[in-house]
Amino acid sequence: MKASKTSVLLLVFLIPFAGKGQKYQRFGQAYLLKGLINPASLATESPILVGLVHRYQWHGVEGAPRTSGLHGSFELNPDMAIGVNVQDDRIGVERRTSLQLAYAYKLALNKVDYISFGIQVGLENMALHYGEVLTTTASDPVFSQSYSGTSWNTGFGAYGKIKQWYIGFSIPEVRVLQPFSSFSGYLPNQWHFYALSGYRATIQNHWILEPIIQLNAALHAPLHAEILLRGGTKRFTVHGGYSAESALLTGFDVTINEVFRTAYQLSFPIGGNPLAKARGMSHELALVVGLPSLESTDAFNRRKYLTRRNKWKLR
Repeated sequence: MKASKTSVLLLVFLIPFAGKGQKYQRFGQAYLLKGLINPASLATESPILVGLVHRYQWHGVEGAPRTSGLHGSFELNPDMAIGVNVQDDRIGVERRTSLQLAYAYKLALNKVDYISFGIQVGLENMALHYGEVLTTTASDPVFSQSYSGTSWNTGFGAYGKIKQWYIGFSIPEVRVLQPFSSFSGYLPNQWHFYALSGYRATIQNHWILEPIIQLNAALHAPLHAEILLRGGTKRFTVHGGYSAESALLTGFDVTINEVFRTAYQLSFPIGGNPLAKARGMSHELALVVGLPSLESTDAFNRRKYLTRRNKWKLR
């Protein structure tokens, strides 16, 4: 029975990789705010969740990417959740700002395991500030003006949990309308496929050991992968890993009173990639608030109750 459940879960998430896939924001600690890139994983960290994350890539490089994301999710009942995502992504003269509303529905496999499906829809504004570019030709007509446009966007995803395993797949943004006219010469980017999987082992109800893999794929582009190992206590964990862009990853997260969590990740290049030295280090900071508790786990169909010690437990 366990094998059949796992086979069904893997089949659901691997079939979409046969399709086509757009440049999308990157976050190194997506496992702390899964709903930010996958609408199917709303309210899996906590029934009520608000999180903010900011990533500054390639510190010291002019025009380097700076990405911010705000995520909120709310569990309507054991089967459904709603959420909102606001993202701002800047790289060079390009800026993308989006707002999306999300919905997730969960199908129970048993009392603790489930498969969830989600969809999100919203607006995205894209702007190209060519006027900020310094060129060798004075008043170059190609860089004399800027372009801006707004379009509808939608996204979808799937997420599942079996025992301590979790796995998710999503295409967080599919442009419905082209934001720029053909006059601008700007072509839409391809879709991005995201996958996130991990295994969270809890030892003596206190220690945590969690291997994680994050994948990002797009058509005609190299597969980007990050492998992490997170471990520690429920109050303090550290993590380390490797990114396929030839960089080492390290960081930590601190949880206060099971409600507030702050996390930091540092990415620094290593030898073997001639571009790594030019890119420099990357920093990412996340702040998360979860109610009633960030330790509620994502066993969605077990009702919660408050003990005499004011600790949230599951039936």
